Amino acid sequence: MPAKDFLDDLVERDPDRYAYFEDVLLPLLNEHGPALGEPIFKRLGSTGLCEIRWSGSDRGHHRLYCTIERGRRILLLHGCTKRWRRFDKLDRQVCLDRYRDYQSSDYDAAQRLTRS
Repeated sequence: MPAKDFLDDLVERDPDRYAYFEDVLLPLLNEHGPALGEPIFKRLGSTGLCEIRWSGSDRGHHRLYCTIERGRRILLLHGCTKRWRRFDKLDRQVCLDRYRDYQSSDYDAAQRLTRS
């Protein structure tokens, strides 16, 4: 689902892990950007996509798929709770489609990590 919808849903479904994202991961990502590295931030091959990863309390692993814009901005594209090891092909295609849409127009479903 779009990253904003995923985060909104996570507030209701797993508030402790959302708080961890907002209070711990977000400040780390704002300070270090992609240099934060694994296990929290991982580049996904040559696709231009990356993932922000953290464990959930509901026996899954939360993922926000993103890309890096110029100026170290992280553009959130897609969020999900993963229950298997592989990056699902459907999720990958959704992310790539959203990124292409964003590049070609003002894509309002994408949300910048830095909030105003």
